[in-house]
Amino acid sequence: MMKFRKSTNLEQAQRLLNCGVKESTADMSWRELIDRAQMTHEADGVTLCTLPYKEAALIYGEDGITPAWSLSALLSMLPSCIQHGKTEYYLDFAPYEDKGWGIGYFSNEGVRSIKGLTQPAYPIEACVRAIEWLYRNNYALNNTTDEKTV
Repeated sequence: MMKFRKSTNLEQAQRLLNCGVKESTADMSWRELIDRAQMTHEADGVTLCTLPYKEAALIYGEDGITPAWSLSALLSMLPSCIQHGKTEYYLDFAPYEDKGWGIGYFSNEGVRSIKGLTQPAYPIEACVRAIEWLYRNNYALNNTTDEKTV
């Protein structure tokens, strides 16, 4: 049985930021735990907050706050359709039996073809990989980055 995570981890968050995804779109946040009396970091390091990044940064300050995105936030970033030349490709998010989930863009026009198919992974990782592929190939995400076109 596949275990579902609540949000992106710190490494995935950095990968999204590297793709130009704005911190302000994060619907959750990681908060660094600090022992204020000794000004040292606690052993656990960070905790996941259900506060969106913008709110957590206002309350706790931007230092020690890292954006985190839930699966629903990541899915909402993915365009439902992309165009390559004159062909339209439609988003597909599907499980691979006992291997994880994959995301790709499929077309049934002419010879069936696929763009950006991710390797099987946990759903959040599959979304991050799809966003990286879209970014590398100059496709715009929904409401997260500056507009890009092919």
